[in-house]
Amino acid sequence: MTALTDINMEWVACPFCDADDPALVECRPSSPRGGFRAGMPLVNVICKRCTLVYLTPRVRRKATTAYYESMTHLEVPNTLSKAEKRFLERHGEVVARFCLAHGFSGKSVLEVGCGYGYNLEAFKQRGFDVLGIEPSTERANVARSLGIPVITTPLENYTTEGGGGVDLIVLSHVLEHLPDAIGALRKVRELLAPNGMLYIEVPNLYRHDSFRPSHLYTFDETTLKATLGVAGFSVQSLETHGKGQVVPWFGWVLSALCIATEPKPIHLPLADYRIVLRKRIRGRIIGRVGEAMNPISVRSLVLRVFQAIVGKSLYGLFRRAYRMVLRHPV
Repeated sequence: MTALTDINMEWVACPFCDADDPALVECRPSSPRGGFRAGMPLVNVICKRCTLVYLTPRVRRKATTAYYESMTHLEVPNTLSKAEKRFLERHGEVVARFCLAHGFSGKSVLEVGCGYGYNLEAFKQRGFDVLGIEPSTERANVARSLGIPVITTPLENYTTEGGGGVDLIVLSHVLEHLPDAIGALRKVRELLAPNGMLYIEVPNLYRHDSFRPSHLYTFDETTLKATLGVAGFSVQSLETHGKGQVVPWFGWVLSALCIATEPKPIHLPLADYRIVLRKRIRGRIIGRVGEAMNPISVRSLVLRVFQAIVGKSLYGLFRRAYRMVLRHPV
């Protein structure tokens, strides 16, 4: 894994409009397990001109690429729990149903950053021709074990076979990780068939606690539409949802289905950055309530209360007995 040093870091102006007059949104310490930014503060700022929220300083592109290629820091494939697999399967169903419900009727699906392949598996089960691009060799191997064809070729070097375009390209929680988001979107546009569509999903600035070491930007509806417009996409459908794992109406993520159009010039300012900051504060309060209603959080709270009542030793004995019953039911 690439070690983080000062030489691997860079201060950046706004990646969208190049303005260099940001306001602070949040500064927090990174988790000790924060991968290549372990122990480094996370400074997220908002551009006063276009209102894009972005991370600065950030890791240089070469270090980022090496990090994702060797990525074993988040979830070790061999230790995915049944709950995690169910979540990934459920999310794949959410993506497939969203696309089909909003006009996708092609045959081929390409996912950039396909991870463990569960999104593509949902499309494959419906009879679509699927292909994944995944920089992490370990995750690509897990996807292949599901029967998903996966390549590790970088997006910028990928070309479609025979020059034909792809009917649907999926970017699910990928755009916020890309150093050149607009450049990547333009490449995606080149790969699409004439009537092809782009599905994109990103954390919602107003609900999701999305400030992560690897998240270079955080979008709201306005900045997401503007970014897509500059790259040559028109949003046909945009919704917020709970990514399939928690109370859906809290809107942790933004999902959009887009078609290719002529690039649109931006008209600045997109919004008043002070209003955006106030909406972020209000939205995160609602997000906290939603997180508390997450079934996983409720289960954890119940177990902690039970442990406090019966004591740590007795609680451990109870857990071991429970697991034995699960392994060897009567």
